[in-house]
Order: sequence, then structure tokens, then C-alpha cells
Amino acid sequence: MRKLFLVLALLAGAAAPAAAATEIPNIMVLDAQTASRQGDYGTALDLYTRALDSGELNQTMTIAALNGRGLVYYRLRQWLQAIDDFTQALGLKPDNATVLRNRCFAFIELREWGYAIDDCRASAELVPNDPQSADTLGYVYLRQGRYEDAIAHFNGALAIDPNYGPAYLHRGMAYYSLGNRQQGRDDLLMAQSLMPGNKEVEAQLRRYGLIP
Repeated sequence: MRKLFLVLALLAGAAAPAAAATEIPNIMVLDAQTASRQGDYGTALDLYTRALDSGELNQTMTIAALNGRGLVYYRLRQWLQAIDDFTQALGLKPDNATVLRNRCFAFIELREWGYAIDDCRASAELVPNDPQSADTLGYVYLRQGRYEDAIAHFNGALAIDPNYGPAYLHRGMAYYSLGNRQQGRDDLLMAQSLMPGNKEVEAQLRRYGLIP
């Protein structure tokens, strides 16, 4: 019996470090990112929040956690919570182009066009050679119905990277909205070739009758 108790005690001691490892804030942030990618948003929110509440993250990891949690809130369509997290992250590093771009998208969903454009422009100024910057600003104008302005920015994104799929997708949508079905079709099919299996591309192709 004493041997049995000893074995159980040793097993319990061996299990403790593994369990404790999951409570390391930096590891929790990484686990939260994995959960978010897998669509397990409840777990992601819990892990991000516990990591942030620990007070043990350095500035870089705090920004990563706030940005990550903000993206989860965005995917859950909780725009105000997303903006709050992005804003906290920018309070720590105002020149973070990625967080600025993410907050821009959240402002778009609230139709806060002025704030969205300000964030997108600030992000673009920080990374002028990134096609995503021009494409995101174009997307703001697309959502506003300013299709000519949108196309100009999508053209700018493609001038930086002729194979940047999202710009073809968004430009195709703008051309269709202007009644230019041929150019819209060509752009959407190009987006499909560059981003095979992309759900948004397939949704737009289906919307315009290009696939069943």
C-alpha cells in the first residue's frame, strides 16, 4: 500500500508542472491565437483575458493579446469591444500599422467613415509599400459607395503587387457596382485564380452568377 501511495504521489508531482505551464501568460497568448485560428472563440477570449489580467505580459505580448482579442471580438461582430482593445493596444504603440488597420475595419462596420479613413491613412503612411494598405483604404471607399475612389486605390495596391488577390476581388466588386460587368468578371476570376478556395471570392462569384 505504501508503494501505491508513493507511485501516486510521484505521478501527481509529475503532472503539476505540465498543468502549470498552461497558466504561463505568454503561452496562454499563443494558445489563444491557435484557438482563434481554429474558430474556438470562447476559448480564445478566455485565454487572452486571463493572460492580460495576469499583469505579467511585457509590452509586446500585451499588444499581441489586445490585438488578438480585438480580432476575436471583430469576428463575433462585437465592434465596440474590438475597437476598445485595438485602442488600448495603440495606446501602448501608436505606430502599429497592423492594429491601426484592424481598427479601421471595425470602424467600417460601424459606418464611422471618418475614423476608418484616418486609421487606414495612418497605417498606409507607416507601410507605404504594403499593397494591403492601399487595398484597405480602397475598401473603405467601396463600402461608402465611392467606387471610382475605391478603384484608384485598388489600382495602387496592384501597382505595388500585381498578384495581390484581395485588390482584384475588391476592384471586381467596384466595377460590378459601376455596371462594368466585363471588367468586374475579369477581376473576380483573377482573384479566384490567386486565392483558390477563398470563401469571400466564391461568395462574390456566386452573387454575380459566375459559379452555381
